[in-house]
Amino acid sequence: MNRREFMKYSAFLAAAAATSSLISCDDLSEKYVKPEQLVLPGEKLLLSNASVIDVVTGRISTGHILLQNGRILHVFPNDDTPMAYDRALDLCGAYVSPGFINAHCHMSMPCTVSGIGEGLVLAATRQTERNAEECIKHGVTTIRDMASLSCLVHDLKTKINRGNVVGPRMITSFLLDVDAGYLTTMTTMYGLIGDKRYFQATNTPREGRQGVRKAMDQGAGLIKIAHQELPFATILPLPKQMDLKTTRAICNEAARHGINVALHHTDYEGFQKGLDAGVTTFEHIVCDQALTDKDLRRLKDSGAYITPTASVGYAISWETTTDQGWDTGVKKLIADERKRLLVDFAYEYCEEPLAMAIEKEYERYSNPEYFDTFHLMPTINLEATKTILDIGVENLIRCYEAGINMGCGNDGGIPFDFPGAMALEMYILEKTGLKTADILRMATLNNAKLMGMDHDIGTIEAGKIGDLVVFDKNPLETFEHAFKPLMVFQNGELAYKA
Repeated sequence: MNRREFMKYSAFLAAAAATSSLISCDDLSEKYVKPEQLVLPGEKLLLSNASVIDVVTGRISTGHILLQNGRILHVFPNDDTPMAYDRALDLCGAYVSPGFINAHCHMSMPCTVSGIGEGLVLAATRQTERNAEECIKHGVTTIRDMASLSCLVHDLKTKINRGNVVGPRMITSFLLDVDAGYLTTMTTMYGLIGDKRYFQATNTPREGRQGVRKAMDQGAGLIKIAHQELPFATILPLPKQMDLKTTRAICNEAARHGINVALHHTDYEGFQKGLDAGVTTFEHIVCDQALTDKDLRRLKDSGAYITPTASVGYAISWETTTDQGWDTGVKKLIADERKRLLVDFAYEYCEEPLAMAIEKEYERYSNPEYFDTFHLMPTINLEATKTILDIGVENLIRCYEAGINMGCGNDGGIPFDFPGAMALEMYILEKTGLKTADILRMATLNNAKLMGMDHDIGTIEAGKIGDLVVFDKNPLETFEHAFKPLMVFQNGELAYKA
């Protein structure tokens, strides 16, 4: 980082830190409270006449689901006589899926940049809890938090575990990155720097191994590293990269301790380094050049998973006066869906002051000429995002067709995207050309496998945790049917009812 970049970056941080709230607590929503429980602890609840989705086969069968003590006790076909139960709830043929798992999101980020700049600090703080609540209300019962505002995410996880906030099961990450690297810069911006619970600067193989052990001591669910050649925001400097020796040391030490290493990447060089080092999950997708058949074979043979985060293109790829192709194909699809959904989703998922900021931001970004001029507040660096919807989508489809292990996450928390909006991620994947049964498996069983939790979650089976989402219409016809669940069960309890 040169002196000019440092001064520019420091000025932005100082301005953000000095920004005061422009709203009162009266402008914020009240905490969400679960509905009255259907049974007492220890009692058995029968969900009868359900259309149960088998995410392994993609088939749907009618039957009953018996819940007790937070778990699925049994799944019966409709023509079987259920075991004894204390209360029955007739689902009248509604469709039941395992709870969605968001394998890549940022729970304490406010889903907008301009809102913070406009001084909506209280709204952004409340939005952290709101993100958790909206996960549950939209069927997301488990998430992997891939780093955000450390103090807020730590407090949020504590509040959820204590029952003070309604939210998903949270698996948190521990970041390792070089000085002036992409994650280091982002953690400086979002308050992680120096927080030993979630981050360690790592410049040598020895420090990498120490970092993995520290992550284990802190109870982290995974290690996150990065290779990002261009920053995603115009305010940020060019990031430095971790070398292969350090990356490999981290992966080897993590394998010894049985913890996953997730690599943030969008470029081919980072992808190759991840393969050489042995990362377990590739977050996002290569966007700067096409993957070769050899690359796909190596990736498949490695057993690693990709979490493609298709919503990133929806969120941060925008038309400019020099960018062509927005009248056809995937770019037109994304532009049309943003116009139809984005603002309404903002008001559904966000505090109203933030939703208003998002609406203004959307209007600005929808004008291609907006990106031709300099702006004081950070904006999307389209040099880093302009190929997501062509090269990136092509690589995504090739990975899918090659049978690569694929998880599902939406990068919720970044501008214009929300941690609870997994159904939108699944809908975008559907419109891109993936089969709905495969997508649902990615968002449930595959995610459970990549997180090492498939013994507890990911399918509707006896013995597994009672995380269930109930829909009026069949989500396998289109994931637009999954935008608004009828009911959500978490740990066998009714957590949401429309």
